[in-house]
Order: sequence, then C-alpha cells, then structure tokens
Amino acid sequence: MAGVDFTVKNPGQPEMVIGLAPVVFVAFLASLLGWGVLALLERLTRRRAAVVWTVLAVVVALVSLAPVAATDATAGAKVALGAMHLAVAAVLVALLPTRTR
Repeated sequence: MAGVDFTVKNPGQPEMVIGLAPVVFVAFLASLLGWGVLALLERLTRRRAAVVWTVLAVVVALVSLAPVAATDATAGAKVALGAMHLAVAAVLVALLPTRTR
C-alpha cells in the first residue's frame, strides 16, 4: 500500500509481514466482537446501550494503538497500521449502533 513496508518485529517474536488476509481477518473478528458486546449491552442496559458501547469502542480503539506504537517498524508502517485500526473503529462506531435499532 503506497510503497509502505509492512514488516514488523515485536520483542521476543520473529519478524513478520502484515498482509491483507490478517488485516481483513482481525477486522472481521473485531466487528463480530463489537456486535456481540453491543447485543449484550442492549439486553442489560436497553436505553443506554449505544452510548455505553460507543464509549467502550472508542476506548478500545485508542488502546489498540499502543501495540502499533510499541512495535519495531518503519514510521510509514506505523502510520498505515494505525490508520487501519482507526478506519475499522470509525466504521464500527459510526454504523454498528444504528444497525441494531
């Protein structure tokens, strides 16, 4: 993507290249997990589920940036990976609560 080298190295782990398949898989899992948490909140809190879920989703999205910042990769890779995290979060935060009403 835009000439960025997506090779990352985390302490104690071998070097790996982040490809399209893992990105799509993790985004899909995050979506399913978010949907499940929202469904659970709707059963437990009914009226405030969307607000609670939105706050929780934003906090999780911000926390998910910590490993990106801590990984050993080029600045371009870190920016691109962070942008992917925030893009998935933005779509889920914006659309998931409205889809369940």
